[in-house]
Amino acid sequence: MTLGEKLKKARINKNFTQEYLAEMLNVSQKTYSNFENDKSKPGFSQVEEMAKVLRRKRAGFFKW
Repeated sequence: MTLGEKLKKARINKNFTQEYLAEMLNVSQKTYSNFENDKSKPGFSQVEEMAKVLRRKRAGFFKW
């Protein structure tokens, strides 16, 4: 499962919209959409913030 797929699954499980998460991350909805579609990768600080908002461990977004 890609990072984008994990983000989308976590977002849907929380019933959050892309717009809501984009606002929480201070990015555009298009930028967040690109994260979910694996067209671009979020920075580490953005992954940390997503983990907080989605209440997940950031390590869960990465393969070790």
